[in-house]
Amino acid sequence: MSFTRGNWVAVGSRVEHTDDAVADICTCDPSDLGQSRLARSDAEIMANARLIAAAPAMFRALKKVCAANTDDELDAALFGAQTAILDAVFHPLET
Repeated sequence: MSFTRGNWVAVGSRVEHTDDAVADICTCDPSDLGQSRLARSDAEIMANARLIAAAPAMFRALKKVCAANTDDELDAALFGAQTAILDAVFHPLET
């Protein structure tokens, strides 16, 4: 599987890589894509950006859940998954 490795961050309607030498990931604003007639609220646009930005952390957490061999490993992996989800939902938007 090939995707942009590293940490992603929501910046307004965009999802960017934390390394400025790596291209931005995407935009979540329909008007940026020539689809202004399909407008969403700013809150929804920013929530979508936060969710997409959390994808790498969620992917890493899910891999750990799947690889857990003991209850302690599973507990730690589930905690990591919860943290990734909470970060996507409640993390203050970086602008």
